[in-house]
Amino acid sequence: MRTKNFVLFLICIVGSSVFLCLVGNQRPSIQTIVTETHKQLSNLKNFKANDSNMFSENLKDAEEKRLVADEKYLMLLGFTENPRLYPDSVLKNTTLPLIVTHVSEDQEKHGIGFARNVQHFLPNHSISIYNLGLGQYELERVIYLCIQCSNAEKKPLLNEKDRICLPRGGELELVKHCNNSRCNVINFDYSQFPSHVEDDRLQAYRPLLIQDALNRAGSILYLDVTQRLHSGSYRTLCTMTNKLMGKGKGPGILAHATRHPVSSLTHPKMFGYFHTEPDAYYFLPMIEMSPLLLLNTLRIHSELMLPWVQCALTRDCLGPLGAQSAGCRFDKKPQYRYSGCHHYDGSALNVALGLMFQFEERRLVSLIYL
Repeated sequence: MRTKNFVLFLICIVGSSVFLCLVGNQRPSIQTIVTETHKQLSNLKNFKANDSNMFSENLKDAEEKRLVADEKYLMLLGFTENPRLYPDSVLKNTTLPLIVTHVSEDQEKHGIGFARNVQHFLPNHSISIYNLGLGQYELERVIYLCIQCSNAEKKPLLNEKDRICLPRGGELELVKHCNNSRCNVINFDYSQFPSHVEDDRLQAYRPLLIQDALNRAGSILYLDVTQRLHSGSYRTLCTMTNKLMGKGKGPGILAHATRHPVSSLTHPKMFGYFHTEPDAYYFLPMIEMSPLLLLNTLRIHSELMLPWVQCALTRDCLGPLGAQSAGCRFDKKPQYRYSGCHHYDGSALNVALGLMFQFEERRLVSLIYL
């Protein structure tokens, strides 16, 4: 009987000990859970506050129409304390200007035709073709025409893995149409820029690749990939280049003026980002994006390219709410009224140009017929 009582007593003690241990271990766990819950709630409040502040800041930027571009993007494109400027920093071992274009998806044939055409009429000029979306097969075909085998200077938008250099004398017949040392293909890396840059409708990539090429070469001729040169293009280009430089006093930019006022092809909300008004552009002719001849002088770098690139990196500047590229109505009177048709990057370039040249038409543009 005594043994039985002792065993029961021992079982009670052991059971009580186990129970106390379990209860004692739960308390810290409960306290930890409560603490972690409070911490998560606090983090959530901070996140909401930060998110709210960020949203408020973005809303404020949009309302005040400020050009906001992250410094890392600007530095990537050559906007530094000591920028590369003409004539001290230019592309060596080639005739300037550098010929620049870009190819998008399904533009393989245009790219090949462009390379052949330029190398035929301007054999001493180098070509840079920016790839914006060709597939691997199409890209390889273009590369056989346009191969870089020279030790070019560092390209901000071209990673080492993207530099493709094939040996001379490739198997394809297309190789004979390409002077390998004067032709290169650059893969444009969208991931290094804001997401809207990839929107083909906005064409925000165009100011960026033009600035990249201008930063590398010092002088460029931008042409649309569908444009073709002719037998008189070389002489015209020489004349235009001399005029562009103007013994150090040239405008730094030459383009083709249209008959349309800038105000008729630019959404009214864009002008606010440049702190100007549409009426200042009523009688200023719109210039075309191609051909575009540029010299990377200090003035072009800081007064034209910088605001143009900043606008391209600011989504609401380049494509204001309600803007569209189709549905132009040129029957509106007077003709300087907004036609309902916006030219996005082209409009931004023209607004920046007007400010740079203080709206003087005779200083703003010269005709280029290539």
